[in-house]
Amino acid sequence: MNTSLHTVRALLVSSSEAQTQRISALLTRARIVPFDHAGSARQALEQFDAGGIDGVLIAEPIAGSSGRELALQLKKRHCMAVLLLAAPEHADTDAALLEQSGVLVLPNDAPESLIVQTIRLLTAVRIQLEQMQHKTEKARGEGRRYPHHQPREAPARAAPADDGDGGAQIH
Repeated sequence: MNTSLHTVRALLVSSSEAQTQRISALLTRARIVPFDHAGSARQALEQFDAGGIDGVLIAEPIAGSSGRELALQLKKRHCMAVLLLAAPEHADTDAALLEQSGVLVLPNDAPESLIVQTIRLLTAVRIQLEQMQHKTEKARGEGRRYPHHQPREAPARAAPADDGDGGAQIH
């Protein structure tokens, strides 16, 4: 999916060859963003830290970490979009524990259409956030070129005069 800013790139993380093949085929069939692959938590973090990764899809099992732990590490590193495909027996627990972190969790046996819709939602949100950031930066740049002028002071008004009868009149 292209934006005017750049192509969104994803990272698929899984230690299971079967999961990797299944999710890779799903992403390819659905024409989802270009993606790279990492087989372990360490590789995933190294690839994310190297830059250029916009979102991470974690399909358990993961060598060297639980999917939940890797998801939290990625969020701490400011990864905007993280989808954890958790083992079905852990999906509800992981979802509850990760709810406040912004990580989306689905069981790894979820219907393919749900996985695709969730990835597209994450991609759309990521693109919108990037566009908002770009507009904000552009507006700040324009603000530096045209500094805000100090507002002019309002003209002084005549003070009410006391005419001696207790009521004020304007002269």
